[in-house]
Amino acid sequence: EKLSLDSMTQHLQPAALAVTHLPQYQCNEREHLDLSQGRKLECNPERFPDTNQITEIAVMTSAGTLVAIAEWDQSIHQLSPRQVYYQKFK
Repeated sequence: EKLSLDSMTQHLQPAALAVTHLPQYQCNEREHLDLSQGRKLECNPERFPDTNQITEIAVMTSAGTLVAIAEWDQSIHQLSPRQVYYQKFK
């Protein structure tokens, strides 16, 4: 099959499907803005895996859009953005 822009876009999947294996954190508008600017978030540890290891987290909007991949550090209750996929907050 010959590839074209139209035929390729028909096969694109939402980025959120690539991170279904990761724990998820739903961010609010303020957190979304902070992450999109590379800021770390202080977070309630009850919303994250109870582990001493640094853990990758998929940060999502309430609509299920992937905002960022971040690392959760339980020892300091901090979520640090590693890869940000900035999208207009909905």
